[in-house]
Amino acid sequence: MGLTPYDPPHDTCPEVSTFRVSVFDGLVQLMWDGVADHEEWQLAWGLASSQPETFQVLDIHTTYRTLTNLDSNVLYAARVRGKCNNGSGYSEWSDTVQFMLEGYQGIESPVDQNTLIMPNPAHGDVSVVSSFQIISIEIYGMDGRKLNEQQCSGSETRIDLSSIPKGTYIVRIHTAKGNTAKKLTVE
Repeated sequence: MGLTPYDPPHDTCPEVSTFRVSVFDGLVQLMWDGVADHEEWQLAWGLASSQPETFQVLDIHTTYRTLTNLDSNVLYAARVRGKCNNGSGYSEWSDTVQFMLEGYQGIESPVDQNTLIMPNPAHGDVSVVSSFQIISIEIYGMDGRKLNEQQCSGSETRIDLSSIPKGTYIVRIHTAKGNTAKKLTVE
């Protein structure tokens, strides 16, 4: 008599994994890793001082969402859950993440002022130059997806954009004196 392989029940829906938030340049990007069984997601967000049941709920067909026009120095919270293909409804809500635009007023810091991307708009390679040591550079699409990450050393580096389609991107530059985010147009 052989053993029957374990077949998990089909009336459960797996939870979303790795829910995270990125705050820069006056934008908040909420991202999570999808599970193969999910066909869409619900994102709930609001003031952290409110009960999660009162959060605004958005139906989303991607694994990311960018929030704009948030107030500075206000603590917000968000959570996400997936809707399953198997008809079992929704997964449990993810852990709640909290985030804040700390003092964002569109005023440039020394890292902002002393870090440049040239040329911009770009047609191929670009140079990133800073008065500070550059540690790493990340390129994000306007939809919040990370497209490229590069470790760096020194105060100048080149980035090959040949695999990046035309469009507008956010480039996060991590330096020894802090971080900055710049918009980059690829033509």
